[in-house]
Amino acid sequence: MKKLTMLLMATLFIFGLAACGGDDNGDDNGNDNGDNGNDVVLDQALEAAFEGIGTDRPVYLTTIGQTEDVDILWNVFGQVFDNTDERNETVTRDSLLVAADVEAGALVLIAPGASSKGMGAAGVDQASEIARANAFTARAANEEITVILIHSGGMQRRGTLSDPMIEAVASEAALMLVLNSGNDDLFFNGLHDTLGAPLYLFSNNPSLVDPLKQLFDK
Repeated sequence: MKKLTMLLMATLFIFGLAACGGDDNGDDNGNDNGDNGNDVVLDQALEAAFEGIGTDRPVYLTTIGQTEDVDILWNVFGQVFDNTDERNETVTRDSLLVAADVEAGALVLIAPGASSKGMGAAGVDQASEIARANAFTARAANEEITVILIHSGGMQRRGTLSDPMIEAVASEAALMLVLNSGNDDLFFNGLHDTLGAPLYLFSNNPSLVDPLKQLFDK
């Protein structure tokens, strides 16, 4: 009986070690539960080169694709400045802004993302909006203006209608500020890798306040 008891205890001990060893490698499918290389760092401060680039120059906010998210951004800008009067005096908002009407040296903040309803109401389509984006980026390429891309709409502002507009804006963007939920497929990482524009990802729209404050030295 004593030998049998010792044999049972040894068997249980061996199975216990096997169970503990299994936990070291993650889940039952062999996937590592730690860093899979897809971790992102959110809500980072902008690098010093972007500090104050919105000061002492004309600043515009527009959309390519007539996304309603530009309204959200306008409200976010209300938290960037000391009051709405300062915001309204500093930033000119125009959803149909034309590149030719922008002064040399201006900063143009563009929210790309398609809204079929918004484009219909504005009398524009994908082709005309991409053409408008290309006019901005052509001036940016000539170093006449600075373009910053802000995508705050999540995945609902992505897809076959929106993505070509995003790509058009990103082609000469000096900076991309992107809501992380709109980058589930790492689309913006691909744009960063291809085009080189710095990419900053944010957890939610209120998290955009701090980097926007950096742009305006607030």
